[in-house]
Amino acid sequence: MALSLRLARTATAALIVVAVVVQFFTPDDPWAVGANFFSFFTIQSNLMAAVVLIVLVVRGKRPRSETLDLVRGAATLYLLITGIVFALLLSNLPEDLQLTRPWVDTALHQIAPLVLVLDWLIDPPRRSIPLRAAVLWLGYPLAYVAYTLIRGSIVHWYPYPFLDVDEHGYVAVLAGSVGLALGFALAAIAVARTGNWLGRRRWPSLAAGAAVLLLCSSGAALAATPTTGTSPGNIYFTAGEQFQTVKRDLPASGRRLPTAIRHLLAGPTRAEQDRGIGSAIPDGTKLLSESFDAQSGVASIRFDARFIYTRKVVRTRADAIEEYRGRAGEVVFTATSFPEVKAVRISVPGHAPVTLRRSDFAKPSKAPKPQTTPKPPNRKQADIRTVQRQLATLRYLPSGTVNGSYDDRTKQAILAFQAWNGLDRDGIAGPKTAAKLSTAAVPEPRTKLSGRYVEIDRGRGVVLLVLDGVVQRAIHTSTGRGGDSTDLGTPPGNYKIYRKERNSWSVPYRVWLPYAAYWDRGWALHGYKDVPAHPASAGCARLPLSEAAGVYDFVRNGTPVRVY
Repeated sequence: MALSLRLARTATAALIVVAVVVQFFTPDDPWAVGANFFSFFTIQSNLMAAVVLIVLVVRGKRPRSETLDLVRGAATLYLLITGIVFALLLSNLPEDLQLTRPWVDTALHQIAPLVLVLDWLIDPPRRSIPLRAAVLWLGYPLAYVAYTLIRGSIVHWYPYPFLDVDEHGYVAVLAGSVGLALGFALAAIAVARTGNWLGRRRWPSLAAGAAVLLLCSSGAALAATPTTGTSPGNIYFTAGEQFQTVKRDLPASGRRLPTAIRHLLAGPTRAEQDRGIGSAIPDGTKLLSESFDAQSGVASIRFDARFIYTRKVVRTRADAIEEYRGRAGEVVFTATSFPEVKAVRISVPGHAPVTLRRSDFAKPSKAPKPQTTPKPPNRKQADIRTVQRQLATLRYLPSGTVNGSYDDRTKQAILAFQAWNGLDRDGIAGPKTAAKLSTAAVPEPRTKLSGRYVEIDRGRGVVLLVLDGVVQRAIHTSTGRGGDSTDLGTPPGNYKIYRKERNSWSVPYRVWLPYAAYWDRGWALHGYKDVPAHPASAGCARLPLSEAAGVYDFVRNGTPVRVY
């Protein structure tokens, strides 16, 4: 038994380590990285199991200590919990797990738990496990839940949907956690009692056969993962101005690429849209043909003319190009999620084909420093220094920026004032604007909350920074041209800032988003060189570059954001 068991333990430990490393370096989800990645119970329990298996292999035939058996029991319980929770609550939600490779799912959620349980049964503890020790095993899962809820309240990210307080509320999450704790307690007792019972009854020949069967069945299960009738594949949609992957069943072999592209063209499901997932590809776009050159690794994909249409009304060439980049990005990343595809040649009748690789969407090494200088007004306006003082009094300008110069910050402040007061937005302090400045009041927020929060008024095109119900700043913004839709729009709702990044990079749209403060998936407040007086973005709330740093400093992770 010793040799076969050591082989099974070695193979399983190696499988776990490789699966975790591969998943960590799979760049399919920008949110499940760093601390988030290691906050998955799946990752933690599997790493603990790998360490235990390696220790058992290294010790060989030497007698095990009571402490090692206690740790083995704990590792077995935690992977048993991983397998049961996955099977009952998560197996139909792979996109929420961020495990984007089918064999990784199989290895970490099925094979590893099965191996640890069988290992416990085949080679039970040398000494009886006291019931109090089994109870102590529960300390880690309970501490994990507490850690997840505390950290989630700070960063507003939860590794599992059933622990998402922002989605379900504390009452529902805590009630579910109590139910899980009771189940875990029963599992802990079962692991301890079963080990104790088997420890008093040893069947060496049966155990040896079971170990060999374990090694063979684990290999067979892993080998079978990619060759079943269907296997899940990654489809790249958008959420705001970043990618969001979802899973779709694809043929295990054969025409996987065209099937994936057809799923992409079909768009996100209604449930996915409700969760904030959209697409830049116009509805009704058709796939005309596809082919793949195995020698060059280039997939040629031909769409009908609708692919290049601007589905939403755009007013500038730059916005039209940005929209096309987004849809091309969805195609390129979906196609290159197949390892054999290195590049994608996109063609549309009547237009020159374009060949793109993932590297074309990579973040540049250095962000530029764009400068914005407004054109001189084409008509007379009021004295600029006087206008600036009035704007500062009304919170449209910081008090320290009164300089008598018609700069971009002043133009953007005038636009915000005009938008809030229902005037034509041209950024010039003409007679009507000057008259209104003399009688206007500081903007009032729609809601009265304690602490700092942000209101985004999409209709007016104004962002309010509010502290204890009092507006501190009113800033011009341009939100998504898709309205309420998740397709290039800015959906209304109540959110919280969950991530800040001084120089964020929008992968699908290949554009810098300086001073980005994300409130939901890929939707963010961020600076931009062009903030027109109409909805123009692909979903985010654009801010003037002169104001973006101030907004970035005002918000914190957890700051409420109200989008109206």
